[in-house]
Amino acid sequence: MLRMLLKQSRARARFTVLTGGEPVCAGLRAKVFGAWRGAEIYSIYGLTESGTCDLFHHGSAGRGAADTLGRPAPGVSVKTDPVTSDLLIRAPYAMLGYLDMPDVTAATFSGGWLRTGDMADTLPEGEVR
Repeated sequence: MLRMLLKQSRARARFTVLTGGEPVCAGLRAKVFGAWRGAEIYSIYGLTESGTCDLFHHGSAGRGAADTLGRPAPGVSVKTDPVTSDLLIRAPYAMLGYLDMPDVTAATFSGGWLRTGDMADTLPEGEVR
């Protein structure tokens, strides 16, 4: 959608975009901020199973250039599995398991952590990539 909006080139003084479903890479953010200096982009990462919007990335012109999913939301903890690099999430509203599917539930949770199936790493400043 952002790529399509850039082709329209209708600049507005200031507006905010909320995105989800795909990280907005640094290159696309740079194009958006170059075309619309007043734009802000909030990228949201979350899973149905976690019941929350787990990670937030805020970007605006001159800020937020790293290719990351952002920082954990309040009350959400993240880490990565040291063997598989799988992103693990602990969230206050995460599901308890899959109905009548104990094997799938056991494979999805590890010590109370929800396995997302996404590979990630955590940068020293706390952002998840």
